[in-house]
Amino acid sequence: MENESLVGSYWFVLDGLWAVCYNERVKLFSTLIMLIEVTGFSVVLYTGNYRSSS
Repeated sequence: MENESLVGSYWFVLDGLWAVCYNERVKLFSTLIMLIEVTGFSVVLYTGNYRSSS
């Protein structure tokens, strides 16, 4: 009986760690996408302004 609860808590901790890692990865991924979008938008704006000014 002791071993079962130990294994259960072990899996619970592992599950929690996995969830945290997964969330961090999703956050990192969405941040990356956001950065790429912002960079692309800035480049488009910059080239647009450059073209219209020249």
